[in-house]
Amino acid sequence: MKKHFKIVVLLFVTIPSICLAQKVGLVLSGGGAYGMAHIGVIKALEENGIPIDYITGTSAGAIVGSMYVSGFSPNQMEFIVNDESFSRMSAGIVENKYNYFFKKPSKNSSWIELYFSEKFELNKSLPTNFINSSMLDFSFFENYSAVSAKCNYNFDSLFIPFRCVSSDIYQKESHLFKGGHLSQAVRASMTYPGYLKPIFVEDKLMFDGGLYNNFPSEEMYEEFMPDVIIGVNFSDTIQVPDQDDVISQIKTMVINRDDLTLPCNDGLIITPQFQIGLFDFSNSAMAIEKGYEATLKLMDSIKLIVDRRVSVDELSKRRNNFRSDLDDIVIQKVQINGLKEKKEIFARKAILKRDENIDIEKFKIRYFRLLEDERVSFLYPVANKDTLSGKYNVSIDVNSQKPFSAEFGGVFSSSPINTGFISLKYLRLGEVALSAEANSYFGKFYGSLYGGVSADSYLPFRFRIKVFGVLNRWDYFRSFSTFFEDVRPSFIVEYENFGGAEIEFPFFNRGKFGLKHKVGNYDMQYYQTEKFSPSDTADATNLFMNVSSFYYKESSLNKKQFADEGMLLAFEAKYYSLNENTIPGSTSPLTIETDNQEHYWYSVSGDFEKYFNLHKNFTFGLSVNFRWMWVSSFLDNYTATIISAPSFQPILETNALYLPDYNGHDLSSLGLKNIFHFNESISLRIEGYILQHYTKINRSTYNLPYYDLNNPFRNRNFIGSAAFVVQTPVGPISTTVNYIPTRSQSFSFMLNFGYLLFNERLSK
Repeated sequence: MKKHFKIVVLLFVTIPSICLAQKVGLVLSGGGAYGMAHIGVIKALEENGIPIDYITGTSAGAIVGSMYVSGFSPNQMEFIVNDESFSRMSAGIVENKYNYFFKKPSKNSSWIELYFSEKFELNKSLPTNFINSSMLDFSFFENYSAVSAKCNYNFDSLFIPFRCVSSDIYQKESHLFKGGHLSQAVRASMTYPGYLKPIFVEDKLMFDGGLYNNFPSEEMYEEFMPDVIIGVNFSDTIQVPDQDDVISQIKTMVINRDDLTLPCNDGLIITPQFQIGLFDFSNSAMAIEKGYEATLKLMDSIKLIVDRRVSVDELSKRRNNFRSDLDDIVIQKVQINGLKEKKEIFARKAILKRDENIDIEKFKIRYFRLLEDERVSFLYPVANKDTLSGKYNVSIDVNSQKPFSAEFGGVFSSSPINTGFISLKYLRLGEVALSAEANSYFGKFYGSLYGGVSADSYLPFRFRIKVFGVLNRWDYFRSFSTFFEDVRPSFIVEYENFGGAEIEFPFFNRGKFGLKHKVGNYDMQYYQTEKFSPSDTADATNLFMNVSSFYYKESSLNKKQFADEGMLLAFEAKYYSLNENTIPGSTSPLTIETDNQEHYWYSVSGDFEKYFNLHKNFTFGLSVNFRWMWVSSFLDNYTATIISAPSFQPILETNALYLPDYNGHDLSSLGLKNIFHFNESISLRIEGYILQHYTKINRSTYNLPYYDLNNPFRNRNFIGSAAFVVQTPVGPISTTVNYIPTRSQSFSFMLNFGYLLFNERLSK
């Protein structure tokens, strides 16, 4: 009897205290990178024992709020957003280990690519987002899927009850998320117009919540009725938008100056004061510190209106209990949405084989492999837990790429290498995915036409077959002038016209290998001396070539030219069967024609390039290369032999020069690169290279080639380069001073914008 009496008394004592316990709601506004200050606010509140019973958030506030309600501590959140991977993810950069090199398109001189539907509607061809959101999307999916399942897709059952808002632009109203997939709710809430691609939720196209409700205090009060509301707001950071600054315009649109009147009697608003870029997540540490400091300044006022306290130890125990039984995600089924049947088969087989269960890491690798396909423009995943098996069924919204694309680019230079570039592609996604491309380079120095068709299949394993045809022309001048000088007559002209076929296979994520065969004509017109007159006739050499090769290549370099991050590793072995016909010109010391002379060549080549980030402002680069060739016999003369020999071309300018001292049959080289970063876009590159010949190809009295076998390893050459590079959204601007000692003028100056790249070659 006494025992029952004690229980009754205990209930009467504790129930009123529970019912009357003061509840505190935290309202987190949007603000882009400013929103990382929310972490500092939460950190200060926790350290001072201020309870947080509910959270509502918009945009960046939804991001930080979702981490907290998923059971992450302020220290864990701080570690996450201060990690370099978070800044890179926020900038749309895919982590190297998930880049699928097999699906990377070949490098070309493109600055911009536009995609078109069959109707060629320009308004649907313009890009809808600045950055690739795939890493962000998958990070939310990976971290929140088990959390959503644990709370049974009800946000009231999270570590702390949570709400976030997005904007339904069709209805022109705010949309409140009370449940569902936490990853989806946060992604909808943070979709800055023009910055991230919008997603559909419940058949509604969602954008950033800040468009209509940047400070969801009313939602806090209506949903949870807290006794105290603490708000964090950044509207005071808004400055008058600049007419020429699209980011400032977006910021003004998204961070609204909402009515900041709190709907409850007790509350206050924290307004951290600082200035950073709207999307500058690399400054998250500073934002967190400013949020922490701003909260501490108001801590006495907060403690006056919040009399309840929660210890850090108590919170830690609750967090550990909440996260202790989160599932390891095992995926048993994948559903593809948004594609027709044959396209759906291709996408599904890329992710999951029949009757297969995979963990989240294997799924992530395959997910990004599919996304790397140029026929796929966008993926968005959500996961639902199967209550019977305890495993997850994943639903992926897939947007196939528009079937037509056009690329434009080239290089503009102070030297006579100005070249335009245009490419047209047709893309078709299906059980066997097809693509067709035609491109053209056009300029005085280089001209080319390319046409090719490729087919990708996942049956019985991943491979690609490609057939192609190429016309190339290079026109080398007797001197290399700037645009202030006249260009002298052509000294050497090379022509290639050939076709080929190729089959290639992926090697895990990082590489690919394949077999290739090319057949066609390689023609050279050249003078055998630099002292020729307009009345002289050029020598003409025609080589009918069959070239078979095996290659392996992997690359994580971050740029087409002027890379400063990643690694390149490549190896190729070739077999050449040639038939030579040479007609001597007026500058040839010999007048006998070469008719149907057969040659057999073998070559191996290797390239290694790697960049080491030693400091945030300094990167060191290393390159090692070799080009070795064995020939059954030389060509008719020294000049033809040297022109057709492998070349050492480590810098942009050497791609446009005929440098006989840097050609040969046994080239090995070492390069060192010192890259000083002024910011993310501007750098100074100081590079030096040494080229070592084993036996150099020399010229006899009658212009015949021979190996200098008596002096192995005695011939070496150097190249130095200093370049000031500005990376723009469409291509690099470079101001370069080069040192090539074997030229009559060792130093040269170049100013370039764009990319100097070529289509595939037959001869090299």
